[in-house]
Amino acid sequence: MSPSAWADNNGDKVNKVKAAFIYNIAKFVRWPDAYQNQDHLQICFYRTDFLGKGFDSIVGRDVHGKSVVKTTVQDLTQVDACSILLISNFELPHYLNEYADSPPAIGLLTVADLTASTNHGENRSGVLLSLIRRGSSIGFEVSLLQVRERQLQMSSQLLKLANILDKEKR
Repeated sequence: MSPSAWADNNGDKVNKVKAAFIYNIAKFVRWPDAYQNQDHLQICFYRTDFLGKGFDSIVGRDVHGKSVVKTTVQDLTQVDACSILLISNFELPHYLNEYADSPPAIGLLTVADLTASTNHGENRSGVLLSLIRRGSSIGFEVSLLQVRERQLQMSSQLLKLANILDKEKR
């Protein structure tokens, strides 16, 4: 996986790049034991499937012996079967309000798409990883404290490529 991927102005191609990032990130994440009993890796979209056809390129592919499936959830009460929750920049304010009232369970990797925003580089409660723009490329930033709180483990190979928003407690 390269630290950034070239993104162009074609929406489907950009969405395929974002989907590829999410797929590659998932390969370097370890979930708590309770997730090992699931038949597939369920990637959920919060309220809106904002990647559309671009995401279809990873549906059915394998991550840790599990097939990737996708669904859309309308609120945080529906995320029990989700391993990853994808949040669009547009839905982020609604997610943050809902998160403040009822944070999701341990083991859920939340990923916000901030590629259309210049408002990144800050730690948001409830967002573990964010996709961001680096000029004409896409990269990502991670909150290690929140990753640890959710009992997830991220490979050091993955973290070498990320902008780290905080320092992990030891």
